[in-house]
Order: sequence, then structure tokens, then C-alpha cells
Amino acid sequence: MKRIATALFLLSAPALAQSLQMNGRIEKINTVTICPGYQYGVEGTSALVQSSLDLEALVGETFLLRGSEVNDVTCVGQIIEVDSVDPPTATLEACGTARPGCPLRFQVGPPTISFQALFASVGAPGFTNLGASGVVTLGNGPIFFLGLSDSPLGIFDLQLPGSAPVGLPLNFQGFHQDVGPIQGPGSFSNPIQVILQPQGPLCVDPTSCFD
Repeated sequence: MKRIATALFLLSAPALAQSLQMNGRIEKINTVTICPGYQYGVEGTSALVQSSLDLEALVGETFLLRGSEVNDVTCVGQIIEVDSVDPPTATLEACGTARPGCPLRFQVGPPTISFQALFASVGAPGFTNLGASGVVTLGNGPIFFLGLSDSPLGIFDLQLPGSAPVGLPLNFQGFHQDVGPIQGPGSFSNPIQVILQPQGPLCVDPTSCFD
């Protein structure tokens, strides 16, 4: 319970300094945006990325992104200057069908002797810099605690409500903390956002994911 309280406290903490580290996936974005000139962003967020690194080579993989928040007077939004990348300190993967009434399965990692938690929010993603614990990208509305696991597999199952409206954006983020004689502050994972799709074929069974 103490670890849960710590994670929930971090979610409500104020933003810290401008330097940051966050687990995230670089994605290629549509260049026709309100901020022309940016070609890359962080998946599951509204943050845009600039860097002297070869961002194209990083697309689709999860990294611990190190850098800083920067201001761009020509752009209204979150801009990240990525200076370096390292292996992720916390990861989140999802499997299933994003339709009302369908099951989803999540895995928080990496698979070590650790404590994991899963959180969710509804609506547009947020961006709260927590320093050593990373960046929380859950929205500014209510944050839902979906459970915890002390299994190295870090598996969480979620049943989407059948009455959930189509087009609803759902934001998910995990929290990972190694268990042992020396424990760090723990880290928030890369974010995942799913948009509920119209009803269609039968739901994909995600129970075999991450075996």
C-alpha cells in the first residue's frame, strides 16, 4: 500500500525543473500540424520532439528519452529537445481490440523482481514532469488506478464497458519499481492511448498475449 500511495502522490505533484527524462516511443507525425516543421512526436502524447539525433532511426522503439522542455514562440504545445536515449526504465505494452465490450491486456515491464501498477485517464493526454520518476502523460481529469502486480510478468486485464462511447480516447500508463535492498523512486512507463472504434468483428482474445 505504501508504494501505491507514493505513486498516487507523484501523480498529483507539481511540475519540476525544465530538464526531463521520460520513457516513450518516438513516432513520425503528419507534418500538417499547428506547429509546422516538426516531424516527430512521442507516441500517446501531444508532445513534439526535436533533436540532433537521428530520430528516424528511433521510431517505434521504447527508450528513456533524456533532454529538456523548450519553448517555441511559433508553436503552442509541448516541445521536447532530446539530447540522448537509454534503455527504458519502465515499459507498457497493450494487446486486444479497442472496441466497447472488448477485453484488453497490458504488460508493465521490464520483467524483473518488481512492483507494477497501471493507471488510466479519459480524454486528451497531459504532461507532468516528475523529475527522476519521469513524465506522467495522463490527462488533467480524473486518474483511475487499475491495479497492481508484484509478478515479474506485470499482466493487467481490462474489460472495456459495452456502453463506452465510440471515439473516446483512453490514456494508459504503467509504474514500475524494482524490489530489493536498494530501491529507486520507480518510473512511469511509455504512454499508450487507444481510441474506441465502432463495433465490428468479434473481439480479439488477448489472453495469450505476453506469454
